Amino acid sequence: MDILKEAANQNDYFGLNYYQPSFIEYFKGDSSNTFNGTGEKGTSSFSFKGIGKHVKNPSVPTTDWDWNIYPQGLYEMLKRVATEYPISKTIYITENGLGNKDKYKGIGKLINDDERIDFLDQHVAALLKARSEGVNVQGYFIWSLQDQFSWANGYNKRYGLFYVNFETQAREIKKSALWYRELGNTIIKTE
Repeated sequence: MDILKEAANQNDYFGLNYYQPSFIEYFKGDSSNTFNGTGEKGTSSFSFKGIGKHVKNPSVPTTDWDWNIYPQGLYEMLKRVATEYPISKTIYITENGLGNKDKYKGIGKLINDDERIDFLDQHVAALLKARSEGVNVQGYFIWSLQDQFSWANGYNKRYGLFYVNFETQAREIKKSALWYRELGNTIIKTE
């Protein structure tokens, strides 16, 4: 235990990946797990006998892959890390983003992904709220720069700020990339 205490203050930063919370209730039935790998909303389920099962919170929107969209959770986690790990010098959001069914419009056509912009905007606002209350958050990294292969969803779930046409390998800009650039420019101007 003494070694852990001595090492604890030697970390350079605390990295936090945040996408969604899970809402759980006690469950006594048989265990089961149905993974939504296609983006057909409402097809995932998880229950573990004697432990709990995922439940939907009707006030929380979800993605097509049944992921909860809950920026308040990011705020709560940042506050918790600041409280429970007070020797953490700096916190970075090392992953945050939205998997979506982005529609390819053709070569040179801007891809509208307003859902991603809304998701990111809400999460950045949650981060800034925590920061205004003294949480030392110094960086935010979107997952991800461009679309890629997902071990669970193949190529049908897109996270990137740039669309990848996997047949031709061409890249097309998404509206969210322009939004993120403007966010960066706004932050630089205000500092």
